[in-house]
Amino acid sequence: DTHWMTEAMGMARWGGARLADVIALAEPVDDLAWVSPAGLDVDNEDGEAVRMCLPAGKALDADTLLAVEMNGSPLSAAHGAPARLLVPGWIGAYSVKWIDRIELSTSWIPSFRADVYYRRRDPDGTDRGPATVHPVKSTLALVWEAEIPPGLTTLTGYARSGAAPITRVEWSLDDGPWERAELHPLTGRWAWTPFSLTVELGPGAHQIRTRATDATGATQPDTTPYHPNTMLWNAITPHPLVVGQPKEPTRP
Repeated sequence: DTHWMTEAMGMARWGGARLADVIALAEPVDDLAWVSPAGLDVDNEDGEAVRMCLPAGKALDADTLLAVEMNGSPLSAAHGAPARLLVPGWIGAYSVKWIDRIELSTSWIPSFRADVYYRRRDPDGTDRGPATVHPVKSTLALVWEAEIPPGLTTLTGYARSGAAPITRVEWSLDDGPWERAELHPLTGRWAWTPFSLTVELGPGAHQIRTRATDATGATQPDTTPYHPNTMLWNAITPHPLVVGQPKEPTRP
């Protein structure tokens, strides 16, 4: 098993061609409904090439890219060279790496990933359709069980949502009242929103919770229902801290 914790995502600047412009070269039919990218990595548990199925509206969005650059440099092999899809706001499974082909269709194109694995499911197994948009989330930019000195401390973190810009982040120390964090928005529709908070910490074990809200009014829940693949999990997560004793001054 892979234990992602909070380290499975990052933020980068991508460059390439709009997927809409590439699709336009194929002169698709007017009733185009689905776009299905497939990758070259076929040696996987799917038993087939990695593939997903995007509704035409998202595929033709101006921010959906056939990316060839990351942070100003050509893609590395690990990041999908020579070209990969970049579908902002949606789960990473749609940003297929090592693109081999892109199929256009008026009907759904089935695949293991789209039809079996990346699905929203209730605890009883009821299928709620494909997993798509990232829910609102927030994370402190700290290692797990971070060790920090006592006293007044400023902590930073990031909030993000695949549906809308972040409008509020709150924090709570040791299950205390919620307080507002300061937002430091970055330029760009899909950039994460940095936030900061200042807290007085005494020696011992503590935990800090953060809770983000986006422009649609969606807020992180206290808990999320069980899902066998932890799909779209975004519950408020207590972040443990260990605060040490003040160090004695060094004597000459």
